[in-house]
Amino acid sequence: MATETSNTDIDTTTTRIPKYMVPIIIDKTLDYNILITLLNAEIGPQYKITFAQQGIKVLTTTTHAYNTAKDALNKQNIYFYTSTPREEKSHSAILKGLPGSIDTGIINQELTEHHIHLQYIEQFTSKTGQDPERTIRK
Repeated sequence: MATETSNTDIDTTTTRIPKYMVPIIIDKTLDYNILITLLNAEIGPQYKITFAQQGIKVLTTTTHAYNTAKDALNKQNIYFYTSTPREEKSHSAILKGLPGSIDTGIINQELTEHHIHLQYIEQFTSKTGQDPERTIRK
């Protein structure tokens, strides 16, 4: 006797892993229950905690939860360290082939007109006599 199987019985849904912000790393000596209570009160369920050799890692899914968690830890004088999130990092670019006679103020003005705001422009000159390069930090 043959049995039939239907393709509708197969679950084709996939679980999507959430993307986390950079971790906030807290010293292992902190009481775990104090940390859980603080984070639940401040950001609710928008975090995940893992244990690592460096300490307790707090991972958040949104920028708002990340900033709120950092502020809450600062208010409680809890020591932690973290790195700068990708969204807050500055970008740099090198413009090659520009003549050395162009003033950096003109470059800044042109880029500002295109809504690109700069922190600074630095001109590099070559020892071989080639055209200078300019580094722009946004």
